[in-house]
Amino acid sequence: MEEDAMHKNWKVICQIPDTHVMWALALLDMDSDLGRKFVERFSEYFTQEEQAGPYPLSLMRAAAQKEGRQKGSKHGDEFIVSYNAVPKGIPVQAFDKHGMSVEGLRIPKLPAEISPHARQGEIVTWKGKHFVVLENIEHYDELYIAPAELVHVDY
Repeated sequence: MEEDAMHKNWKVICQIPDTHVMWALALLDMDSDLGRKFVERFSEYFTQEEQAGPYPLSLMRAAAQKEGRQKGSKHGDEFIVSYNAVPKGIPVQAFDKHGMSVEGLRIPKLPAEISPHARQGEIVTWKGKHFVVLENIEHYDELYIAPAELVHVDY
């Protein structure tokens, strides 16, 4: 990696109150001419240290929606994990909601402190820590969470 490579400063970007501006910076191609101008002029939104988050949930939903459309799904935004829309660096924990995983996955059973009905974007507590529900499709047996400090719930 180049020594002077710049990365998005997710902590600052997610604090922008104007959703359109937040999205513009979050989706900005930093390798384009325009992207380089933004980095130069709005340096507070960029950093030399790569950050894992917080990353806007709405952007993960948009990426999953796009992937879903390519696969013929009308509800791709619900499949954030399944459609690989979670950025690298954000750890995801999977749980088997009812102990009957039809996919044959070997994942732990959902802890009692997390509701099997928790909705996407909901903050849940597990082992005394806060997590955001990334994916919980009613007709599937899996529920996925990520650390709340790495996901910005912005809807």
